[in-house]
Amino acid sequence: MTKKGRARKSYNTIARVVMCSATILSSLCVAFSARSQTFQQIDVPNAVSTEANGINDAGQVVGSFIDTSNQEHGFVWSGGKFITIDYPGAYLTIASGINNAGQIVGAFGSIQGRGPNQGFLLSGIGGSFSPIVYPGAITTAANGLNNKGSVLVGSFSDTQGNGHGFVWSGGSSYIQFDAPGSHDTIGIGINDVGQIAGAFYAATPTAPEHGFLLSAVGGSFTQIDYPGAPETTVGGINNAGQVVGWAMGKGAWDFCSVGTTSRTSFFRAALQLSP
Repeated sequence: MTKKGRARKSYNTIARVVMCSATILSSLCVAFSARSQTFQQIDVPNAVSTEANGINDAGQVVGSFIDTSNQEHGFVWSGGKFITIDYPGAYLTIASGINNAGQIVGAFGSIQGRGPNQGFLLSGIGGSFSPIVYPGAITTAANGLNNKGSVLVGSFSDTQGNGHGFVWSGGSSYIQFDAPGSHDTIGIGINDVGQIAGAFYAATPTAPEHGFLLSAVGGSFTQIDYPGAPETTVGGINNAGQVVGWAMGKGAWDFCSVGTTSRTSFFRAALQLSP
């Protein structure tokens, strides 16, 4: 899926993914700025490429990998061991997020040669899958969930090709949300108090991408742009309202914020993802 669907994070241009040992966002800022961080490389054995997308407080990591047959699978990395995640009957599976209860969200594709077109919620490692499909949507991606497992956030494409964010709280309870004046809105992360992080395109799919923080469904949007970067995405939020994300420009870099509205509160990471 393209960055429009956000099942795969398009900023990640390296085949091997590294993980910072910092466990909270505030220490992540300090670790990057002090250049004292410790990294651990994560590679699924025999995979052509590996991409890590989410981590919980226990250090369990979820993501996706491509095998030597060019098939894409989701994975959980827990206790130093890799566990493959494949939605039953799917051609490809991508795991996007994991909460502290071990519940996992992501997306899968059922048609060979095409990207993921439906979302899923997995009850836990070795547990049961539940499909997440926004009513009437062409494609759906589940991108994040809270620690209670009662609310997840994602995005879907309608029949006109426009993208929208949504929140799902069980059963048929889907609520759409859109950044004001946007062509595409992507819900990526949600915390336990209902604040949502993500990205949107202001006018067309080729317009620059901006990050946002939504106070709650039906609440107020705050646009977030990394200083000097033409494109910004906010990819995660914790219960304190701190956000993390990435920006694209001449290079790509990660950032974290110790606030929700001040542009000067962002810190450029020491890790340069691409030249």
